[in-house]
Amino acid sequence: MEQQQTHIKTKDFLVSNEEFVIAKTSDFGLLKTLPSPSKDKIHKYYKSDKYTSHHSQKSSRFNFIYRTSRKLNLFFKKKHLNLNSCKNLLDFGSGDGFFIQSISESNIRAFGVEPVLPTKSSNVFKQLSDVQKKGLQFSIITAWHSLEHTHDIHQTSQALVDLLEEKGRLVVAVPNYESYDALFYKSFWAGYDTPRHLWHFNQKAIIDMFVKRGLTFRYSKPMLLDAFYVSYLSEINKNSRRPILSTFLVAFFSNLKAVFTNQYSSNLFVFEKT
Repeated sequence: MEQQQTHIKTKDFLVSNEEFVIAKTSDFGLLKTLPSPSKDKIHKYYKSDKYTSHHSQKSSRFNFIYRTSRKLNLFFKKKHLNLNSCKNLLDFGSGDGFFIQSISESNIRAFGVEPVLPTKSSNVFKQLSDVQKKGLQFSIITAWHSLEHTHDIHQTSQALVDLLEEKGRLVVAVPNYESYDALFYKSFWAGYDTPRHLWHFNQKAIIDMFVKRGLTFRYSKPMLLDAFYVSYLSEINKNSRRPILSTFLVAFFSNLKAVFTNQYSSNLFVFEKT
């Protein structure tokens, strides 16, 4: 049974301006957004031109920063995928399909799961259960900042493990609410992104979630650019007068401090099914 002890109070800065509580749960390090919108109501909170993973306004500074960092992050992501031995890949939370399109260019069968955005691609499924019905198994499964959006976190994490081949690799990236930028911005921290982010993790929470389901944790790496992107969005939440300068200072110090604390704004975690 979940404890209702409050971690922090924040709000939806993007769409509704509604207030939310981020509460502790019975799983150590795992936090939950309350109230959590139901599956049939969550879609309205994504209806914003500023929600960058779902929209492509080229004139928007907001969007430009997102897409520039995304391209740079792509090289970093591929380093940890072992694509040379990959037969097929599943990207959970594939958004506009940028990542699976780039993987397909390496002659790898790439599939996606995207519950929010409509798609005409036969390789993108609406739910993980649709993938399971096909009887597919994957050499690599990725979840780039998507686990925090799912309603049934325990069911979803188990499904990802079940879909992974023996000796397959699961690569997960999530924000870290114990990072310096999270502590600095507090309720304005864009990593909370309520209520689109239904769950919030520290490093122990994400590792425990998959280790207790039988995967072996191999290593984690910081996603250094995320500190700048999240800090910029946090400055926007604060209605900052000098968002660029403040972003650079906070993000730079967050990454610098994390060299000693290992509490980066966002981390990539690599697991294997052994």
